[in-house]
Amino acid sequence: MKFNLLKAGDRFIYQGEIYFKSTPLVAINEASGNSKLIPRSALLQHVEANNSPSTTEPDLDFNIQKHLSENSELFTSELGKILTVGETDKLAIQKIYEEVSAELISKILP
Repeated sequence: MKFNLLKAGDRFIYQGEIYFKSTPLVAINEASGNSKLIPRSALLQHVEANNSPSTTEPDLDFNIQKHLSENSELFTSELGKILTVGETDKLAIQKIYEEVSAELISKILP
């Protein structure tokens, strides 16, 4: 399976480590909590919700909120490399990212 086919919150194995997808470009390492840019075309193994390769579940509430907010600038920067945009556009993109992140958190977390 490829990274771009996963939904936010989906768990997967990449390069021998378990991650969950937090944004279209970023995944969170389940063990360390560190974020990593994952190529959209990266091949990985999807981990079904009922098939847990680890004995501890990540604190998704903490991880999702923390990493969505931390990756706002990273996402804007990476998108800025793809698109030719000015500072005003970057601020607009960052605002949209933050709004989408807040909506995502409200849908994922109880």
